[in-house]
Amino acid sequence: MTTLSRRHALSLRGLLVWSTMVGLFSEMARYKAGIDIKAFYFLLLFNSVILLSLGRFVINKPLVLLYGYLLFSGFVSIAAGTNTLRAFSAQYIGIILTSLYFYNFFRFEHFDFRSLFLLYTRLAYWVCWIGILMLPLQYAFHDSYLRAHSVMAEPAQFMMIVMPAIYYFLEGTVFHGKYKLESAIGLLAMFLADSSVGYVGLLLILICLVAKSRHKLLLVTVPLIVAVSIGGFRLVSANFQARFDDIVKAATTLNVAEVDVSTYALASNAYVALRVLQEHPLLGNGLGSHEQSHDKYLFDIAGVGNISAENQKMNKEEAASMLIRTASDLGLVGVFLVLLFVWKFHLSGPSQAATINNAILIYLLLKLFRAGHYFPPEFFFFVFAYVFSYLYKKAVPVEALSAIRWRTSYPEAPAQ
Repeated sequence: MTTLSRRHALSLRGLLVWSTMVGLFSEMARYKAGIDIKAFYFLLLFNSVILLSLGRFVINKPLVLLYGYLLFSGFVSIAAGTNTLRAFSAQYIGIILTSLYFYNFFRFEHFDFRSLFLLYTRLAYWVCWIGILMLPLQYAFHDSYLRAHSVMAEPAQFMMIVMPAIYYFLEGTVFHGKYKLESAIGLLAMFLADSSVGYVGLLLILICLVAKSRHKLLLVTVPLIVAVSIGGFRLVSANFQARFDDIVKAATTLNVAEVDVSTYALASNAYVALRVLQEHPLLGNGLGSHEQSHDKYLFDIAGVGNISAENQKMNKEEAASMLIRTASDLGLVGVFLVLLFVWKFHLSGPSQAATINNAILIYLLLKLFRAGHYFPPEFFFFVFAYVFSYLYKKAVPVEALSAIRWRTSYPEAPAQ
């Protein structure tokens, strides 16, 4: 290879890597025009064209199975009249494009999930700094959120995307004495965001760290951590207290009349999903159908008449929760497959791969709890890093899962 072509290859690789990794934090760069038009979609298409031109774009067999299942359930739901071709196609095409891109992005990087994840943690660290430094400006200019949200649209999104990095830093601090500054900045950003997603994420982090320590009284320690954490969060955060108390109220009274907007979004969409499961328990109403289901069942919810017309539609497109949306769109079969995926590819142990895997587990659990969009910029990056960290540690060759075989060389694991 000539010097010129080698430089070209290196610059092209840098363009793909840096644009993709920075793009993970680009959720706020979007324009609403009937559908969300996001800057990341243009980036994804541009980079996909580059990979195609290099002959580095293939389709993975498990992904083909996923696409086939979603296509089958979509056709069934459209034929049954519970879904529309437009709603199904929007989600189906989005899932295919983003998942295919990220699979081939990892393949282009020789499935080096560790280097890519470490680059993500560096970027997340600076995103936390931006969130901290922006807060005085938000107060000065009367931002709609007087809580840290950095370059993301809202505090919950901010916490969702940086949580794996915060876990990675905290585990390094607790067990190896590393990343002390990064851990401090991450925790400060978390408390300044004052988001229930952040507090739940911190609770999950504490549970994971205790589980990793293999404490003899693990079964006693975990419930104690949960109880103390919830009590502590309710004391230090009026926002968390309101969310927690309203969730309890909505669950016990089955009425949404006097709950805050965020709790209403969860409760109302959960009710819609339950109604869908009553009628179509196995396959749900089809991929992309939740918005139609929401319109159908909304006014069956007690107290919804007390909610303003604008807030009644809160999160109706994506159900406010991946678990709720999966139940509504794909039924119990879909819920089972999602939970099976999370369980199957979970990795434990002292290795760096396990640390990355557990960091991403936090994100996936938060995603199930509080974000229903099927293909935000960061989602499939984390999904494939989760899978490849497991396959690497279990010494499963990635090429065995591909429709096209190629040689894969994993770098040697660094000393812990």
